[in-house]
Amino acid sequence: MTEDIEILIKWLQVREEFEEGFELTTIDQLKADIDHSALLERMLDGEVPLPKPPPRAFSCPWYSLVDEGYGRPYEVEEIDDKTLLIDQDTWTILEERSFESWIVSYETMPDTKWEVWCEGEKDPPTWEGKDDGEPAPCKLKDWRIKRQDTQQWIINGATTTGTAITDTTITYSTLGGLGTIGSVWSNNI
Repeated sequence: MTEDIEILIKWLQVREEFEEGFELTTIDQLKADIDHSALLERMLDGEVPLPKPPPRAFSCPWYSLVDEGYGRPYEVEEIDDKTLLIDQDTWTILEERSFESWIVSYETMPDTKWEVWCEGEKDPPTWEGKDDGEPAPCKLKDWRIKRQDTQQWIINGATTTGTAITDTTITYSTLGGLGTIGSVWSNNI
């Protein structure tokens, strides 16, 4: 059996385990699922499936949030004293730290704590073709989310994040992939 077929079978097994009501009905549905699957793309890139499904952002798996330990949500709304809506997905509020700052958890990772806060305001994205000189109609909130165990380092003048520290060796991820370095300046953010 080729490696890609083994990955496809594993992808189907993961979906069967975690997707309520999962069932293959037609070959056309299978083709559509293959074309739109972030999990299958991740697996074909050599990544292993996470132990549990990641949080979602606008109905899509938010793998980068779990892999990197931080993210920049577009919208955050407190639904009630126990529920926060982050990019259209519900999170459980564990603690309200201050106005627009919470400690939360996600249903598939209840033991992992995340800090969510508003960093300030930012201009909305500009629309292509809009050049009337008018100011943006409103500012957007600049939201952040960070896993509680995430560290941030300055490496060669650039900020990066990572979670594994052993003695003086740190494994970190950047846009170029994983790397290992010796001593660095560390700051819990």
